[in-house]
Amino acid sequence: ALYATVLPPEHILLVNMPSCYNSEMTKGLAKELADNLGCLYTVIPVQDSLELTRRQFSDAVLYKNDVESGRLELTSFIEENIPARDRSSRILAAAAAAFGGVFTCNANKAESSVGYATLYGDSAGFLAATADLWKHQVYDLARYLNDEVFKREVIPRGSIDIVPSAELSSNQDITKGQGDPLVYPYHDYLFAAFIERWQRATPESILQWYADGTPEEHIGCPIKVRDLFPDAASFIADLEKWWRLIAGF
Repeated sequence: ALYATVLPPEHILLVNMPSCYNSEMTKGLAKELADNLGCLYTVIPVQDSLELTRRQFSDAVLYKNDVESGRLELTSFIEENIPARDRSSRILAAAAAAFGGVFTCNANKAESSVGYATLYGDSAGFLAATADLWKHQVYDLARYLNDEVFKREVIPRGSIDIVPSAELSSNQDITKGQGDPLVYPYHDYLFAAFIERWQRATPESILQWYADGTPEEHIGCPIKVRDLFPDAASFIADLEKWWRLIAGF
């Protein structure tokens, strides 16, 4: 929708690349957006390429001096990222060449800051217009485009209201309310406190604010942090997880 404010619709190709985990709801919302914009639209599934990769790795034996030395194991976590990389590095790259254009990166700052934007996958692309926007700002942009730019519901309301999910496994079923591991109304602001503040917050300061019952006041998040976690141990485990990813250790 953002690119459609500067390019004619016939110069924009939207590609839906579902796997077996993508719901009919999200596939329908993708087509609805394309129809609302009047853009070209196509569907190129990625499930077959995931199955091919699984078969290829099952046959890939490691050798050292002609002696079998093990195999590379595709864990469930690794398999989740195969479709993300296939979509960008293979399908979108080829589609862009065939279309005579470039493909864009749709990652945002929340995902990129902790590595949730898959390397060679979500983070690939010629231009990343939303790269410096936190997830809540992407939603703000969507509402602004509808209300102020197009002055109609171009971006389907369902795309804004739906649980954010990469739909990369059965544990991310949006029809069951299962989404990303990031709770954006909290983690957006937590990561920003680590990254953007002039006096950057530390895990110690976040812990102290939690103990004082004032994290919302300090990081500016719009929801009650204590309501997200059953106990202090869960809060600390979540804090340590994301801090380690941001700090790189």
